[in-house]
Amino acid sequence: MNTIPYGGGVHSTALLVLTAQGHIPYDAFLFAKVGDDSEHPARCPSTTTVCANPAGA
Repeated sequence: MNTIPYGGGVHSTALLVLTAQGHIPYDAFLFAKVGDDSEHPARCPSTTTVCANPAGA
């Protein structure tokens, strides 16, 4: 299984979109929210939206 750590930034989002479009082969993108103080609160809603619909990102 090929996986990518997804952090919600520009580079991992670009990899997510390229995978959704079939340009690169990855099986899973892993995002872990490890606590309420670990991520900026504004990032979490956009991360959920992009992960739910990567082709529309």
